[in-house]
Amino acid sequence: MTNVKVRVCLRKVDDVQTHRESSYYAQAEESVTDEVVYLLGAGYSASLGLPVMSNFLMRSKDISFSDPERFSNFKEVFDTIKELSYSKNYYDADLFNIEEILSILEMRGLVGSGRLKSDFVQYILDVIEYSTPSVRDLEDDLPHNWHRFLFTGDDLQSQYGYFVSNLLGLQFKMLPDYADKPVRPMYSKRSHPSTSYSVITLNYDMVLESYAQYIERNHPQRYANEEEKLQFRLRSDPAEVNSRKVSLAKLHGSVDTGVVVPPTWNKALN
Repeated sequence: MTNVKVRVCLRKVDDVQTHRESSYYAQAEESVTDEVVYLLGAGYSASLGLPVMSNFLMRSKDISFSDPERFSNFKEVFDTIKELSYSKNYYDADLFNIEEILSILEMRGLVGSGRLKSDFVQYILDVIEYSTPSVRDLEDDLPHNWHRFLFTGDDLQSQYGYFVSNLLGLQFKMLPDYADKPVRPMYSKRSHPSTSYSVITLNYDMVLESYAQYIERNHPQRYANEEEKLQFRLRSDPAEVNSRKVSLAKLHGSVDTGVVVPPTWNKALN
């Protein structure tokens, strides 16, 4: 019998058991008994420096100030938001919260169509892309206690890497002919995992995908094949029989497609 569990991760990286030394080696054969679905909110990525609704506007102003020429398109967005200051004469509004700002504009019929909507969508994409930290590649071979150094960055960034490794059902190990050298371990997918994972995210960012790509670049399989590629299965992808890819549903869109649902009170795809 299969058990389905939903884990909500809205505020921080969930305290998932990370694969330490023993789990980098072959596991005993098990059948899938649990199906875990993670629901990720904005707080999941906030620890990496991505903005949430309450600080999105201030973050975007900092970004604009850092490179006014590159982000010149922000000016029209800021001017439109400034015009909304008059609304506070009639009702209480938090004009520092991007969700409330866009909801007011939507009710005024301004974001529903035309250039203003595209300006705000591009504004959202630019802020998210700029704020998402890149995952720096390994520069040197790893020492004998390599299991502590699979991912670059600080401890927090490493936790994201181990989290994604768990989602994808990965194990890491040195091949026998390389075991006595300080080189890089290679990944493989566990043959018979006891748990399968799926992810539903409300975020636009590419944090999960970027760590999967990092693993492929820095810990590649010795004999790669198409079935073992580290890819998430999106809801737009055609159905695959017996696919071992982790399902990823990005309900509000994604920066890589340029299609996003603006964060308003009435969220719906056009």
